[in-house]
Amino acid sequence: PVDSPAGASSSPLMDSGSSGMAALAPPPPVVLRPHTRSKSGIFQPKKRTDGTVAWLAACVAHAEADPTTEPRHFRAALGIPHWRAAMEQEIHALQRNNTWRLVPP
Repeated sequence: PVDSPAGASSSPLMDSGSSGMAALAPPPPVVLRPHTRSKSGIFQPKKRTDGTVAWLAACVAHAEADPTTEPRHFRAALGIPHWRAAMEQEIHALQRNNTWRLVPP
């Protein structure tokens, strides 16, 4: 074996025929992450198999099917057009009769 002088070690990145220019290593492969449906804004509704029911949707659907049923919650009433109209009429009547007064908290 031939001893090489200090600092003159051969490097695998050096190409002997390229006048001392270092050969570039190939770039690492680009790893693409899968593009999921949720990243695209596509969602499927949950299918409940354990017997539970989305109560607000069920309440609104029931009230729309049976107009004589009172909604149990304010948000459910807002989702039913004839209940929303009735609430607006009531507020306007209270304001018109001066029986409605807003007070600071």
